[in-house]
Amino acid sequence: MKKMNHRYIRNFLLKICKFFINITSMLVFWDKDLRHRIRERLHPFNPNRCIQYLEQYCVVQPDENPVQAEAARKVIWQFWSQGLDGCPEIVRRSIQSVDDHLPAGYTHIVLTEETCKDYVELPSFIWEAKQKNLISTIHFSDILRVWLLDQYGGVWVDATCLLTASIPQAILDAPFFCYRSQGEFACTYIQSCFIKSDAHHPVTHKLCQTLERYWQGEGTIIHYFTFHFIFIALLRKDKAFREAVEQLHLTDDDAPMHYLFYALRRGRKYSPLLLEQAARQSFIHKLTYKEPDLFSDSRTDITLLVSTYNWPKALKLCIESASQQTVLPCEVIIADDGSGDETRQLILQLQGRYPELNIRHVWHPDEGFRRTVILNKALAQAQGEYIIQIDGDVVLEKHFIADHLELMEPGYYVCGSRTKVGKAQTEKILASGKFLLSHRGLKLSFLLNQFRNKPLRHYLALRYARKIDHMRGCNMAFWLSDFLRVNGYNEDLLQWGHEDSELIYRMHFAGVQKKALKMGGVLYHLWHPEASRSNEDTHLKAIRKIIEGKVKWCENGIDKYDICTR
Repeated sequence: MKKMNHRYIRNFLLKICKFFINITSMLVFWDKDLRHRIRERLHPFNPNRCIQYLEQYCVVQPDENPVQAEAARKVIWQFWSQGLDGCPEIVRRSIQSVDDHLPAGYTHIVLTEETCKDYVELPSFIWEAKQKNLISTIHFSDILRVWLLDQYGGVWVDATCLLTASIPQAILDAPFFCYRSQGEFACTYIQSCFIKSDAHHPVTHKLCQTLERYWQGEGTIIHYFTFHFIFIALLRKDKAFREAVEQLHLTDDDAPMHYLFYALRRGRKYSPLLLEQAARQSFIHKLTYKEPDLFSDSRTDITLLVSTYNWPKALKLCIESASQQTVLPCEVIIADDGSGDETRQLILQLQGRYPELNIRHVWHPDEGFRRTVILNKALAQAQGEYIIQIDGDVVLEKHFIADHLELMEPGYYVCGSRTKVGKAQTEKILASGKFLLSHRGLKLSFLLNQFRNKPLRHYLALRYARKIDHMRGCNMAFWLSDFLRVNGYNEDLLQWGHEDSELIYRMHFAGVQKKALKMGGVLYHLWHPEASRSNEDTHLKAIRKIIEGKVKWCENGIDKYDICTR
């Protein structure tokens, strides 16, 4: 009893210490990463200190009566403490997905806090700690999964894991399987949300024994990732455990199973399209019930449309900046007006490097400047409801898409601005392959185009939108339905000049109004020689004809192509 009281006092002091550490780190308000590093360095139980502390519970002596591993029962275990009545929608969908993809011959058992007693007999001190709320439901499930897998074997799947395909047979046949943690949570070493184990497997059995010793000694949790840190402590301390793990060939990359979650976190709409894209990455997807807004149907699928022609170095910078957006599009369509093989090879590399962008390459042969044609072909295949259009020679500030979405509204299109980068700076940027911009030499008007301010952005949206012909094709956005309503780009307008303005005038006469995106939607336009303006007068005449006749529809437009059904 005295020992337990000491631990309660220690945990209370740790909470006070953590509070003051958080207050101290908040002083570094301008740098989130630095705040986290300060907290981790100062915390008495940071991951490394925690693992060292837990090593005391890792008994390295061999078992006097070792238990032999047995073939796992064909069971998929899941747990939701309160039962499925009234559970969050994502839990309901996830559990249903296991039923939908249940392997042949397998039983699906969903346990609650009451029914788990029918399958495992947990030590009394664990139940006592649970009744005193010293064990949270999350940490209780850590205990439960290990006890179940040690006793019966089978597959543990968290109740917030969504399956989009059956569990691969190679995993079901493995004596033990789990994913290795990477990226932000690499310190946890393993992912515990999906584990397959034979009954009494050395890894599971040793985890079970160590967890029991830990809870008997501590009676409370010392770190959110205690389960994972016990695994690491065993790796450090127990040679037999380490050798057993080294024989397992754990999957090194857990990123595919988080594709869906991070796509939702970065603004994607939970839709059949996103699920199809996620299913190409993994059969299982770790989600959360704590952020229900992620699964709202009110979000809009965004297509980022990028036009390009034979400038792969600029296109590479453009797509890299798209990958760093705080809000992701559902797809990036590269509308390619006849570029050569160097661009094609680059796009193949970018598709592999940034699967979250779902990059698609729409190309036609080089027969001169046919931008209106390739844009129509690309938008005929678009799966997004809202189109943000840029050129392939621009670099996006990371809030570019988010700023556009602030002004997105039915019945409106949006025209943004640009910051032009000079010739000398462009050459330096392309030579280095990195976008490092010096503000020296930029005109004042272009400097102002780099500022972001939300109140001013909304204040100027309509007040700055009086001139219809003030249009930037490298920074514009519109609803695809409005684009189709006027039959898209006018393919009679070949050669350079005002093809975007002609489209916008027809949208205007069709009742679509303009918003101007100022103080946001920042992009940087790399320098290049201006295109020939020999055909500009012809295009201006076409625009005057549109204005005089208030024309809404062009005859030679997108309707000749098969439009993607959504």
